[in-house]
Amino acid sequence: MLTRLYVDNYKCLVNLTVEFKPVSLLLGPNGSGKSSVLQVLAAVRDLLCDKDPVDLDFPAETLCRWETRTLQHFEVEIHREGQRYVYTLELDSEPKKKHRRIVLEELTHNGGPLFRFSEGEVALFRDDYSEGPRFFSDWTRSMLATVPERPENTRLTWFRNYLSSWTCGSLIPASMLSEVQQEEEVLNAVGGNFASWYLGLKLARFDATERHHNYLRQVIPGFKGFDFKPAGKRHILYASFTGGEAQRDQQYRFDELSDGQRALAVLYALIAYSEQDNPQAVMLDEPDNYVALSELQPWLQELTDACEELRLQAIMVSHHPEFYDYLGAECGIWLAREPGGPTRVMPPPDLKEAGLRLSELAARGWVP
Repeated sequence: MLTRLYVDNYKCLVNLTVEFKPVSLLLGPNGSGKSSVLQVLAAVRDLLCDKDPVDLDFPAETLCRWETRTLQHFEVEIHREGQRYVYTLELDSEPKKKHRRIVLEELTHNGGPLFRFSEGEVALFRDDYSEGPRFFSDWTRSMLATVPERPENTRLTWFRNYLSSWTCGSLIPASMLSEVQQEEEVLNAVGGNFASWYLGLKLARFDATERHHNYLRQVIPGFKGFDFKPAGKRHILYASFTGGEAQRDQQYRFDELSDGQRALAVLYALIAYSEQDNPQAVMLDEPDNYVALSELQPWLQELTDACEELRLQAIMVSHHPEFYDYLGAECGIWLAREPGGPTRVMPPPDLKEAGLRLSELAARGWVP
């Protein structure tokens, strides 16, 4: 589980530490840095798992505007069954150039070294922390992302695979297509490749597919299930419904469904296909978009149940009153920021003293 993020000199995040729970809800007004926290996590994931160049994930524009420093510092801490992983990343600008480069990249396990890149030199370590090979390498990409999997570096490989399971982004149902060319392992930031991602899950996990369908049957009237039909070298995702005057089954392409129905399909799939033996992290910016009020609380209940069972970890941003009242008191992380200043984590409001619901306090501006 992701337990801590430290960020220094990224947009409005300066010397900021955020500590996470199984369910964490980032709260605060617009411009307080909530989305920036998720963007850092997504950027770290992409750097390590997609092997992106540094300039793509951490361009010079992400430097804090009022800082003169060009050094950015990030730390990601993950706990797994009593084991503690800490990933450290430091970025700087090339002299007289705007390009960014890695000056330090390090991964430790319970304080012992697994990987270190500093000043252009890579030092690899085995699972028992004994020193492995050293070599000089590129400054413009993560070298941790390129280390091949071997029997002596299973901890490093687990860390990288865990990050690759993160789902980070903000769903845009209009981008979600029905046609599939090939299976994809990761849901992209807007959910546009849902059909390609879902094809692989459906073929591998029939039990979870039925659970997914059962979830949707409870919130989408007349829904029966999803299925793929071949179309040449492609597959097309269809949704089946029953009802109407004739009470006959009807099929619709996935992209013919409403935005809300497509969003629900993705949101419930993230829960249905979660596994206790392989917990994942879901990091969503305003997942309540496109979802009706009557549909929102059932999803929140299933989500929190999955997180309590340690099948999932959820980190979310929302302004929705239902999120405030359902999760805010126990899971809220309050972010605040003075105009032109850095983001700070603030103490939560005292609900007993206020005598009002959290959403009402937020509506009146009586929160941090």
